[in-house]
Amino acid sequence: AGGIGPGNVAAGLRAVQPAGVDSCTGTNAVGTDGRPVRFQKDPDKVMAMVQTVRAMQPTRQEKEISNRC
Repeated sequence: AGGIGPGNVAAGLRAVQPAGVDSCTGTNAVGTDGRPVRFQKDPDKVMAMVQTVRAMQPTRQEKEISNRC
């Protein structure tokens, strides 16, 4: 997809229901020019994204799949 970060990760997970999620530019640090810095993470953005994902409640389908494993 691209551009996944703390502000849109919950909506993306609800819409697609993937097994996992990663983030590159959505959690990158921003340089003095206002552009994302490649491969340099912003710890606050990473933490916000992780907290958002962890706070999500599993759907009924996810619970059923989890119970089968």
